[in-house]
Amino acid sequence: TRRSSDLNFPIPRLCLSIGMLSAYLRKMQAAETWLIDMQLGEAIDDVLQTALRLDPEVIGLSISFGQLRIARSILERIYFERSQGRLKSTIVLGNVVPAFFAPEFLSMFPGSVAVYGEGELSMLGIAKFAVGKLELNNVPGIIYRGGDGNLHRNPRKSIELDDLPLPSLDTAEKLAKQRGVLTLELSRGCQWNACTFCPRNHKSSRWKTMSVDHAIDRIDYLLQLCNTLPFGKHIFFADEEFVGGIDDGSETERIIAFSREVLRRTWKIRFDAAARVDQVFSNKMDRDWHIRRMEMWGSCRRAGLD
Repeated sequence: TRRSSDLNFPIPRLCLSIGMLSAYLRKMQAAETWLIDMQLGEAIDDVLQTALRLDPEVIGLSISFGQLRIARSILERIYFERSQGRLKSTIVLGNVVPAFFAPEFLSMFPGSVAVYGEGELSMLGIAKFAVGKLELNNVPGIIYRGGDGNLHRNPRKSIELDDLPLPSLDTAEKLAKQRGVLTLELSRGCQWNACTFCPRNHKSSRWKTMSVDHAIDRIDYLLQLCNTLPFGKHIFFADEEFVGGIDDGSETERIIAFSREVLRRTWKIRFDAAARVDQVFSNKMDRDWHIRRMEMWGSCRRAGLD
């Protein structure tokens, strides 16, 4: 089998999709978790052998763009093992592709469950369902086929970002050996959801962020890895929209406060972030707004924004 790192991931990143879910389940003491990140050289056979060895209550696959062929190959092998009685796991599918094409996945892989929003509370509910502590119709943010043969879409729930722990770092050593990139998520969602190229409205149609103190603590802890593993002090912020669309001035002051605290810590880090072009210039905003935004972006640059 060809490795996914040869196909889709020229530069591996600390995987937030499975890392965040794993960390939250551990925080809530709801499940013992194992991570397999196919960016880092794991092959389909490795995934299957691990699944057969562990025989877990739940197997979850995070499927983003470009990964459908690999995911289908894994799922077909898993379903074969289930048909032979060697696996009994509940199959959970998440990330962009299953969120947008849940009916198709549930038809191809009967009995599976698709998560269509933020995953933490959904996976917490699924962990409880797997051990008989919660009915599936009470698990938030999932799509599944019920006993009546119909698709059911449970309402999703939003989680406060300050309640989230640092992503699980199980794969950090392998990531460092492959000269991978550290990643963090300091906000989620996007108020606009208007860009035709953007697939991220499955996370949230409401932009939200964590407090500056919580963000700084997460960066501080993550940078401690650089003292023991050969990571460069460069972090990729995976936020859909780094600044946010509040437009009452608070988003500008938040970014300035964040940048000043980064400078005060003298970390000498570099970081990447994505924002809309009208976070720099907008003909809807006045002169004072633009002056303050120039100060904001200047502070970001001094703090390490590339």
